[in-house]
Amino acid sequence: MRNALLIVTALCLVCVAHAEIRDQLGTVDEDRFIQYAEKYEYQGVPILAGFVPNKTDYVAGEPIFLTFVVKNVGDKPVECPTYGSSQKLSICYSIKAWNEKGQPVDQPKGGGGSGVGSGVTLKPQEAYADAILLSNQLAPLKPGKYTLECRRYMERQSRPFPKVITRLSLVVGKTDSQVIGDAITRLGKLIRAEPPKDEASAQQILVIASQALSSIEDSRTVPYLLESLRCGGPWNWPYAIEGLAKYPSPGLVGVFEELLTCPEYSDVRSEAISALGSFKCPEAVELLVGLLDEAETWIKRYIVISLGKMEDRSVIPRLQALRDDKDPVLAVYAIQALEGLGEVPELSWYEPILASGNQGAAGDAVRSIAKRFGKEVLPYLAGKLNLHDPGKHNLLNYTLVREIARTSGEQFEYLFDFQNDGTAEERAQNEATMKAIQVRWPPNMSGPER
Repeated sequence: MRNALLIVTALCLVCVAHAEIRDQLGTVDEDRFIQYAEKYEYQGVPILAGFVPNKTDYVAGEPIFLTFVVKNVGDKPVECPTYGSSQKLSICYSIKAWNEKGQPVDQPKGGGGSGVGSGVTLKPQEAYADAILLSNQLAPLKPGKYTLECRRYMERQSRPFPKVITRLSLVVGKTDSQVIGDAITRLGKLIRAEPPKDEASAQQILVIASQALSSIEDSRTVPYLLESLRCGGPWNWPYAIEGLAKYPSPGLVGVFEELLTCPEYSDVRSEAISALGSFKCPEAVELLVGLLDEAETWIKRYIVISLGKMEDRSVIPRLQALRDDKDPVLAVYAIQALEGLGEVPELSWYEPILASGNQGAAGDAVRSIAKRFGKEVLPYLAGKLNLHDPGKHNLLNYTLVREIARTSGEQFEYLFDFQNDGTAEERAQNEATMKAIQVRWPPNMSGPER
């Protein structure tokens, strides 16, 4: 076998130089790297860079890894940007895929990859690598043949790194329990292995293993995800929580309760509360309701959202009490949760929110009203337009116009920009749009009859 590339640690992502990572995710050998790499120049030094698939044949449900590699093929050192925190630049990954018919594969909300950049100095013939889990970029791939376009580019830096584009092919076969089981075992070994002395590298290994395990739809991942919670920290816990939420059981409620006692880890707490929304068991309901009295307002928001998903109508009185909460965002979430539990909202429930001055919460209320009441509520929404403030920064006016247009099927446009109020002409155009709406639907402030 050819010698593997000499890999230098890529801060905050997986270092494929570690034996554990190399053994479990596959070694990027020189031949395979040359097959996918292109030659670029950076700071006057020639480099090779590209995305390399760890293998090209997978089964459905198996985690798919790519490795982005940069190698210095010049005769002097060069500092290449990697993930980290020392420079004010942004590293972005973008991966798109098409099936055999040329149809694009969906990208999940929030998909993609980016981070604040750091740098690593590569001596001649040295390389560094970032490991990329495909499920962070694309929806699960069904059996078939796929063409991928992988891009890595930089933003906000004085010496731009070349935009690297690699096109490659993957084949995904029917799912195979044995293959999936082997993948779970390999990832589990990463979690159970003796961690490297370097703390950043130890964190990286736990993150990639937890991410990959949480992407697998198989209950055999549960023991390893629980172990990830026991041996890791806030960097990998959210991924372990996400994976465990797929297998809700009363026995896991206590595990999640422990995570809620970590006030310094806000992301972990919010993730645990959101996950409990899928449990739908009395133990989880009791835990969340018990937190309502003491929790901070922002945590209450997550609790209310989860309670609305748990199909337990015993929480309705607590949610009703929150409809008039002084936090309009929490009040909106309480109404939405009540609706999720089968309650029928009344327009009067939304009035305090619309009058709160919180344009974000009021916008959420407008969207809920339009969705619930449909076209019959258009005169009511028209009456909420503020013709005295037609500025582009007015988020509530913008949301009202957009929802009126969407609900009615007619075309209306409100010019919007968070950053400025707009020119006199733009403000006049917005005012004309709102007047046209109120002519079309004369305001009825009491709303539709029920």
